Amino acid sequence: MKRSAANAVKVEYDEVPVSSMEVLEANVAAIRDALNEFKSDVRAGFASINDEFKSVRGEIKSLREKSDKNFERLSTKIDATNARIDTTNQEVSQLSKTAIRTESRLSALLWFWGGLGGLGGLITLITTLGKIFHWFQ
Repeated sequence: MKRSAANAVKVEYDEVPVSSMEVLEANVAAIRDALNEFKSDVRAGFASINDEFKSVRGEIKSLREKSDKNFERLSTKIDATNARIDTTNQEVSQLSKTAIRTESRLSALLWFWGGLGGLGGLITLITTLGKIFHWFQ
């Protein structure tokens, strides 16, 4: 007996089992229903997100207005503080000038007293001035 190679190969058919038309239509209807439900869920989710965005926008606007008010109040306080600093600087400048004049006068007086011989010169000066202005009569 001869064996042929053709008999050893099993032949497979290219056919696929096909569902009936009713089964296919039922599957399409189920997919359509699931898709419609999914679209409803997505729309509800977007509506919820949109509401959240509106709420956040309102909060941002409120915070911006509050921040603007605080900025105005702070700006006013800074301007008032700057005015007080300017006034204080002018007063310090005047005090500095007065201190310099006083220091100059004291230096001149000390120089004068030193030239007159210190305490003896001071006593002589007072006695002389007293005689001129009649303080000791």
